[in-house]
Amino acid sequence: MNKTLIVLTILIGLLSALASMEADSTRIRTYRLETIRVIAETPAQQIGIADNLFVSEEDRTAHLDVSSLVNDVPGLVVTHGSKGEASINLRGFDQNSLKVFINGRALNTGFFGYFDLHNIPVSDIEHIQILKGPVSPLFGTNNMGGVINIITRNQQNNPQWSIGLQAKRNQTYKADLTHRREFDNWDYRLSFTSLNGRGEILASAFEDTLDAYREARENSSRQQFELQFNTNADLGSWHRIGFDLGLLYNPKRHMPGKINEIVSSSPRYRRYLDLHRWHTYLSHEWTTNSDLVITQSVGLDRSGDRYEEHNSDAYDDSSLTYESWIHTLMTTYNARADWLYSPAGTLSYGLGVEHRWNKRKDNRDYPDWSERKIFLSNTFLFNQYYLNAHWRTGMGLGLSNLWREDSDAENSRLNVEPSIGIYYQNQNGTDIGMSAAQNISHPTMRQLYSLGSGNPELRSQMAWKYEASFRSSLPFGIVPGSYYATAFLNDIADLIDRVRVDGVNTYVNVNKLITYGGECGLRIQPLGFWQCDLDFALLLYDKSSDYRLNNVAQNNVTLTNRFDLMPGMQLRLTSSWNDHRYSNVDRDVYILLPSYWKHDAAINFSRGRYTISAGVENLLDIDFEEEYAYPAAGFNYFIGLRADW
Repeated sequence: MNKTLIVLTILIGLLSALASMEADSTRIRTYRLETIRVIAETPAQQIGIADNLFVSEEDRTAHLDVSSLVNDVPGLVVTHGSKGEASINLRGFDQNSLKVFINGRALNTGFFGYFDLHNIPVSDIEHIQILKGPVSPLFGTNNMGGVINIITRNQQNNPQWSIGLQAKRNQTYKADLTHRREFDNWDYRLSFTSLNGRGEILASAFEDTLDAYREARENSSRQQFELQFNTNADLGSWHRIGFDLGLLYNPKRHMPGKINEIVSSSPRYRRYLDLHRWHTYLSHEWTTNSDLVITQSVGLDRSGDRYEEHNSDAYDDSSLTYESWIHTLMTTYNARADWLYSPAGTLSYGLGVEHRWNKRKDNRDYPDWSERKIFLSNTFLFNQYYLNAHWRTGMGLGLSNLWREDSDAENSRLNVEPSIGIYYQNQNGTDIGMSAAQNISHPTMRQLYSLGSGNPELRSQMAWKYEASFRSSLPFGIVPGSYYATAFLNDIADLIDRVRVDGVNTYVNVNKLITYGGECGLRIQPLGFWQCDLDFALLLYDKSSDYRLNNVAQNNVTLTNRFDLMPGMQLRLTSSWNDHRYSNVDRDVYILLPSYWKHDAAINFSRGRYTISAGVENLLDIDFEEEYAYPAAGFNYFIGLRADW
């Protein structure tokens, strides 16, 4: 496989050399493709239908981070559990099988195989692209559960300075400052975000024997600082380079424990110290002529932390029961060529290589530093073609391989990821799409190498994903609006789960699972000042085995009403209902959590360069659990101010 990738890289270089002989710099600006940022812009390139969540000034003022921003997307579930992280679930796929990008750059998921969306502030995001169904090979591999691609605001047509301030209940504060400039042939952006919170207040109906739990969610405070810098420059008329540098630092972050842990005879108090991550990313875009664009990128993404467990909230040496250190490094290289071979067709070829390194040490199982490495490679070919003014198709093939230092031929096999989609669109705003793909998720380092439960012989998970969608404007024009419906089926094989084998909890490929369901929605404007959105999501699965989807409701309904009260002022009311759901108590033990309603309200006022937002969350102070033994936040309020100039 490695030899194949080398040969394909040489072919890209030869193709670039041939194309450069015919470069026409006068036509370059018209045909520039932003493949680095967006990856896939049209449904035919995405294969599955994407939810595009565009971020408003109200969103930037009201939300602390991405996890709360995406919470109302149909088919997407956010919970906050054992380590205080935002756990994302897309149509039943957990966060270990999702792939998260920022501007087309895949994020380092570390030893545990996920990225915490708490760590991404909202302040400079333009929109978020969410793919829940079949995923195009343009997004690489390791994305069986779906893709979240976060796109930041560029320097064009945006203010030079942006500042935001936000306060929430229980002394939670956020501040951000962004400066951006655009010149004739280069631009830059510099941003800083600071977040300090003492935790969430629980519902007044919550009762517990521990006094501290009656007000705030115990042990959930955090501090966070983030610095981001990026710049882009045009070199002549056909080259564009980009550089991105980021640093995230949490000096101290406490993690809530389960209620039954805190009140037990041997409670656990947990925290991270010096949790940090930094990345650097260099990209090059070469527009060789009007028909061919080649992009290349190389990146480093490093993270580390110190984790502690104590038997009291004194957090001193005498209460320390466990401590560990983990460091991870991800090095990536990606290349892609987009060739407009005819007015109706675009052919894309690309490859990617990814090296992951992990080092850990603790005072139990790893008294000495233990290192592990894995190497992931993939290549793809994808074709988008417009059959006529209304019909277009997308078809692709991806190949991927996971190499491990202790691998053999069986667990280093080549994975094939085909995809196909066909789409229809007319001038009346009707869109129809049908797509299918086999997507892969490779084992995480924890699943492979965790002492006691790790299994180096794990196979990659794979799923055949099918999706059909329909979207159209309302007929007859009586009420302005639109409606949509989507149906899906996921046939999952070699699902990785931790089960008890010979008295030991071990990760194994034991489960085959079929999930299916759909989403539908209605967007109407009954009056000129009133817009109403109604969304429904249904998720079903085969229950013939003991496996249960964890913390995912079978039914979910969200109703959002927006009222324009006066020029520049808008009121938003959101009500959501979540059905009962299974939540894991122990390895093979589940409890059924009850259904609940949640209501939020926010008002937003914009005048010139200023935006003020205020609102309440969980308006009726409903007591519910997102995960077993983790009570969710009760009544909360916020106020925010944003200024652009």
